[in-house]
Amino acid sequence: MPAVAVAMSCGLCSRFFVRIEKREHWTSRPVSDEMKFTLRSMIWLTVAISTLLALGRIIQWISPWDDLAPLLFIFALLALIASGMLVWAALGQGQVIVRVPIALLGIALLGLLPPYYMGGPSFRFFVWPSLTSEVAICTVGSLLAIRSCGFRLVRKQPPSEEQMQ
Repeated sequence: MPAVAVAMSCGLCSRFFVRIEKREHWTSRPVSDEMKFTLRSMIWLTVAISTLLALGRIIQWISPWDDLAPLLFIFALLALIASGMLVWAALGQGQVIVRVPIALLGIALLGLLPPYYMGGPSFRFFVWPSLTSEVAICTVGSLLAIRSCGFRLVRKQPPSEEQMQ
């Protein structure tokens, strides 16, 4: 289920929002531009986190954790968010030196959600973030290899009025 969610979201994003482009030389943005966050991005981050927390509690309230379906749904959402963060960090047009640590920190924090929902022994609060970080490091390594070949994600431009006519 997590792999299907990631594949479907990647397909939708490539169809409507972004495309992969290859160039020999990309212009580099200054590091100071990478550290600027808009109010809109902070609000969306807050909405995403609160939605994840609320959705997990609602699923936990509706169905016991003995059932596998709620766990798969939560894991699919976490995989979707984590893969989006990694692709943004490694294949975005910004500075990798800034984006990758931000994404790895975010994924480690996402790793705290499964033990938060499932309960159990406290060592899970160390194991899950460690596992998600390890997978993220391997994934970002492969994405950086793709980036080194000159590939980047580029936002699709809306069709101009001339193209619409």
